Parts: sequence; C-alpha cells; structure tokens
Amino acid sequence: MKYRIEKNCTSQREYEVNEKEELFFDRLYDSLPEGDRLFIHLYRMSNGTLSVYYKTYPIGKIKLQGRVFSMQILKGLSSVKNVDGSLEDFLEHIPDWCKYIRLHCK
Repeated sequence: MKYRIEKNCTSQREYEVNEKEELFFDRLYDSLPEGDRLFIHLYRMSNGTLSVYYKTYPIGKIKLQGRVFSMQILKGLSSVKNVDGSLEDFLEHIPDWCKYIRLHCK
C-alpha cells in the first residue's frame, strides 16, 4: 500500500490492511494528480474505520473492516453524505473525494 496508516486510537485490537482497503486506496492514489498523492494521510480509528486527510484537511472516512462497510463523503464545509454498501459502491465515489480536495483543500 502506498499510504502509511497512523493509529489514532487506544484500541487493543490491531487491524491489518485488507485487500479491499488496498484496492480502494490504490484507486484513490491513481485518481489524484501526482503532486497531491504525497499529502494523503490515513488514521485508523478504534472500530477499523480509516479517517482520510489531505494535508491537514479531513476529506472523509471509509470502513472496509468487519461485516458492515461505510463511507463518509464531505460535500461542503457543513454537509456530509454517508454511503453504506460494498467496495464497488465506494469506488464510484472516489471522484467526489477528489473534487472535494480540489475545491476545499488547496
């Protein structure tokens, strides 16, 4: 995986990066301009969710651990869209994260 994951919790459980997370973040990486790729930071939360930042700006969260998967997409400075579903559903929303970075994080 091209990203380093920081542990952002005091959970006793150690989460391993799974295939779904690897595929999702490889796609995200490929969707970003080359100069922006270095600024993606991932923080693992206690329930396995990855909180995703561009530089110091939050861009959303994704949970691909366990039985129930979800994705949070920031739509503006005060609105959020939550999506439940499968990896395929979340891959369709990668352009939303890229658009948010372009509009709100530069």
